[in-house]
Amino acid sequence: MSVVRDIALPSYLGAEMARVTARVSEARRPEDVLLLVVSDVHRHKGDSWPMTLQCMHACCEELTPDAIVQLGDLIDGDLPREVSSRIATETLSELRGLGAPLYGCVGNHDFNAELDPGQAFDTRECARLFLQREAPDYHVDLSGKDLRLVFLHSYDPSRANPFGFSRDAVSTLRDALASLPEKSRVLVFSHMTPAAEIHQWSESVERGKRVMAVLDKFARRHPNRVLAHVVGHSHADLVYMMHEYPIVSIAAAKTSERDESYHLWGHKPARVPETTSEVLFDLVIVKASEPTLEFVRFGAGEDRSVRA
Repeated sequence: MSVVRDIALPSYLGAEMARVTARVSEARRPEDVLLLVVSDVHRHKGDSWPMTLQCMHACCEELTPDAIVQLGDLIDGDLPREVSSRIATETLSELRGLGAPLYGCVGNHDFNAELDPGQAFDTRECARLFLQREAPDYHVDLSGKDLRLVFLHSYDPSRANPFGFSRDAVSTLRDALASLPEKSRVLVFSHMTPAAEIHQWSESVERGKRVMAVLDKFARRHPNRVLAHVVGHSHADLVYMMHEYPIVSIAAAKTSERDESYHLWGHKPARVPETTSEVLFDLVIVKASEPTLEFVRFGAGEDRSVRA
């Protein structure tokens, strides 16, 4: 058994911890950036979150990531406002307790309108609750690392097609690229993909083409500086290489997928309780010496190497 914060991990997760630690330690250099990235927790009673959190603590204690990134849908969004707010606050507090700066996105389920629109949060409430910000589109620079993280909001229930990006998101992206320091590179994050062809819940993505055009234009002028656009939402792993930069989808932390499946929108790893696959998150090494991201998967799924 592997013991983390006085709680023993089962042997299969202790073995996975050893594998992930060895892989990250082998691939990571002091000048690289290490991010812990998790998506689609969909926190609910009886889920695998407690074990996932313990594994995250183990990784953070051993590997000391530069930041934690959560890609949205922390909650299922089908409970009374007060209950969902409490669950969100508790989960975010647990993520901050990992000891690294926490950044993230608001997901569609985070609006809390899955069963009763009368219980929904609006966009500003979501930004305050989930991000501790007044607006959901923003960017941050990691100190001393020449890396800018851009976070774009990708859902608006007030639109006929709620899936997509606002004018503010496009403006935030343009401003973040225009003001990018000369030596810095950029990673973009959003809950959902801008590419409608890999989005299974709508035939179009509002301003998705605009977002991709802005990034394509910058990437052509400044090769290797747009490292990737990283998304969640689809609950599937996918690397989409049809643009000047890769779009990388991360499967869900939630253990709802019982059967492994492959389809247009990527690979959903099978999730089996009391095996390594009950946990799913990524340690992402941003290589300083080359335009490469090493996604080291903890739990269900596979490691991936992605080059801009």
